[in-house]
This record gives sequence, structure tokens and C-alpha cells, in this order.
Amino acid sequence: MEGRQDENFRIYAQLLLDALAESETVDLPAYLSAIRTHLGDEGIDHIDLIPFLIELNKGTRNGEAYEAIFDLHPSQDRNEPAVEALLSAAARSGGEFHRIRVLSRPERRVLIGEEEDVYLSYLTFIGE
Repeated sequence: MEGRQDENFRIYAQLLLDALAESETVDLPAYLSAIRTHLGDEGIDHIDLIPFLIELNKGTRNGEAYEAIFDLHPSQDRNEPAVEALLSAAARSGGEFHRIRVLSRPERRVLIGEEEDVYLSYLTFIGE
């Protein structure tokens, strides 16, 4: 399972970096649209999408807005799998961005998929 999840996280990370390369700011609905365009509904409904997004949104507490910054320079520290996937995708992309800022607005919810009752905080991704 870990190998499958790592590979899917790399795909989701690459799609995020590709979207940020087109527009330095991408919100969660636009990112989900990019996933659907490239992977179809299977990409949205895949079991690994939610854990990937949760890792990028892990700082949200008590329903308050939150900002997380992910440095895209390799470090010696062990990172969460989603961050490792971002580092790998950034290295393959030629290092266009130095970091990704994730702004979470938990007071707004985004439906993930169409058939599930799964929501995530509204996120904005900013490539810097």
C-alpha cells in the first residue's frame, strides 16, 4: 500500500506544481478540476487524494484560518509523504518554486467528489 500511495502522492504533487506553473495561485476547486482533467473521476475518487490533501492542510485547528509553508528544498529531515512527493516533483520540475504556501479557510468547505459526503477546508495554494 505504501508504494501505491507514494506513487499517487507524486502524481498529485506534480499536478499541483503544474497548475501553479500556469498560475502562481490555485484554489482547491481549480486543483480538483486539474486532477479531473488529467486523471478523470478516478483521480478525484481515489483513496489517496484525501490523505494527500489532509497532509497539506494538517495545521488547521479550531476552525480558524491557517497558513502552512512547505519548503521545496531537500532537507535531511524525514518529511510526511505528501511533502516528500512535493520535493520530488519540484526537483523534476527544475525548481521553479522555492516553497508552496497553503492557506486554509476552514469556515468554507469544498466537496471532494460528487457521490461522497466528503468535504475539506477551502485551500489556496501559492507557489513562491
